[in-house]
Amino acid sequence: MADDRVLTFVKEQNKPFSVQGLVDMLAQYGCKKAHIVRALDGFTESKQLLCKEFGKTKLYFPPQDELPTLSNQELDAKQQQCKSLQEQCQDAHDSIKSIQKELASLQSSLTEAEIDAQTKPLQQQIASDQEKLDGLKGGQKLITTAEKDAADKAFTLMMEQWSKRRRIFKNIWAAIGESVETKEAEFFEDLGVETDEAAGHDFATYSQLLPKKARKR
Repeated sequence: MADDRVLTFVKEQNKPFSVQGLVDMLAQYGCKKAHIVRALDGFTESKQLLCKEFGKTKLYFPPQDELPTLSNQELDAKQQQCKSLQEQCQDAHDSIKSIQKELASLQSSLTEAEIDAQTKPLQQQIASDQEKLDGLKGGQKLITTAEKDAADKAFTLMMEQWSKRRRIFKNIWAAIGESVETKEAEFFEDLGVETDEAAGHDFATYSQLLPKKARKR
């Protein structure tokens, strides 16, 4: 039974097969490799199949002299059929490639649960910002008068301390500066003194932010 299956398959396909190729193709019919090899040897010996060796590889195919010769018209028809089948195969290949690409894109996309998890905090932030915006449009005060007075008082105190320390340092530097031989910037760096300029702050600019009653004239 396995022998008939091997012979019929090779003749129907009418193309060369290696042993492993036939094993792969006939596995679906339950044909084992040992049976296939034995059948090929028998059919080759009886000339029902031909065998050509290419190095260690043997190829089996049916004798071509048993096949009817095609007319030119039949040959053209077969070629057109072959061309049509090749185009169909290419279309199928392109379709499979497109589907695989779409599948990969879908697999890399976020699930609905993941999208919900990421958008929920954003929606809450938008709602909070919208609430603040609505309050501002309606004339809502950002801080109370008491909060503003407390902030002004704290800022005034810090500016007074800043001014006091600036004055103390200037008096000290005026007393010793003339006796220092190194450049002022180098001397300050050696002592670890950080001036307003080095820190990127301007006292006069901050003074403009003081409440009018606290500004020094």
